[in-house]
Amino acid sequence: MMFEYAVLFLSLIVLGISLAFNFVSLLGTMWSMRESINDTINFMIKLPNWLNYYNNLKNDTNTLHMKTTRLTRKAHDIRSEASAAEHQTLRQVKAEVRNWLENVQTVDNQVKDILEQAGRDMNIFVDFFYRAWLGIVHVDKKLQQVEQLLDTGTSLQTAPLISNVRLELPYLTSNLIGSEAFGNIKKVLEFIKSDRISCIGVHGAQGTGKTEIVKHIYNRILVNTNVYYVQIRENITNHELSSMIALTLGLELAEEDEGRRPDFLYRALRSKGKFVLILDGLIRDFRLIEVGIPVHSNGGKLIFTTRSPNVLRRMQSQETIELQPLSEDEAHELFRKEVQVSEYDSEEMEGVAHRILQQCGNVPGVIIRIADMLRREHDIHVWWNTLNELQQHL
Repeated sequence: MMFEYAVLFLSLIVLGISLAFNFVSLLGTMWSMRESINDTINFMIKLPNWLNYYNNLKNDTNTLHMKTTRLTRKAHDIRSEASAAEHQTLRQVKAEVRNWLENVQTVDNQVKDILEQAGRDMNIFVDFFYRAWLGIVHVDKKLQQVEQLLDTGTSLQTAPLISNVRLELPYLTSNLIGSEAFGNIKKVLEFIKSDRISCIGVHGAQGTGKTEIVKHIYNRILVNTNVYYVQIRENITNHELSSMIALTLGLELAEEDEGRRPDFLYRALRSKGKFVLILDGLIRDFRLIEVGIPVHSNGGKLIFTTRSPNVLRRMQSQETIELQPLSEDEAHELFRKEVQVSEYDSEEMEGVAHRILQQCGNVPGVIIRIADMLRREHDIHVWWNTLNELQQHL
């Protein structure tokens, strides 16, 4: 008899330990899946419905799986449509569309975890509480989220998916010309990183490669920086400059707000945090505050190009890169490459080429333009005529 009591007592101890371990395991699983204290409160409030959630968990998870599948298919359609529109218009997908797609992906991953949890085999003593918790706290809540995302997706499909903001595409550039070009780009990139520099001027005569330099810089920093490039038209007003910068940002400045245009542009640029604004081809100077350009050492930075020393001085650039003509050897190498001759046909042609380069001032842009006219041309009279025209016009 004592032996039977001992066996019964040991069995009760083992059963208690088993229940304790399973209960702790249940609490650990529930705790790992928690989202807020409100979930626990909601679970306790629905105590009278625990049995319903326990019995209906399979049907509820099937419904959740079905609706999530519908949601992911809708997301696939919207993503495909938005991607096609993006390539056709070269405009960015709206932020609300991108956020919705990200939310769908997040919810889809969460639903997969829930379905995996629902398929687990649990000890009979804790299965009831665990499945009731799963149904109330996770399945029910996730069903509501999925339904909201489905409704939002339907609304998105009835409106344009593309914004007014252009895609951040790199510029097509030519090979850099001259031994100093790479060094100049390196200097500008170092200036951009510096906390003490906010305004950088790139100065040089027409054809020295200012535009190519700043386009290469744009492409270098595009991935990790909010960078905006604006090519300036001649005789541009402050009003027009504000409009061009706003267009680059995808910002609509209503005409009725014309008087406050600089304020809106200033606020939009400040919201970008650290940014680089490139103004290519300034003909005249202007006050930044009158256009709405915020520059400060550890935030917004301005890079501008100009031919005018006066503009360079009046814009108060803290650092200046001055582009110089090519060396004689670099100019001859560039000319031969563009004319596409490895050797001149005669000493006379070589002499004409030398005089042409003198007229070009070893400026790469001018050299390329003249070389295009003489490409694969072997008639020496054409070379002399080209030289005479240069002497008259340059």
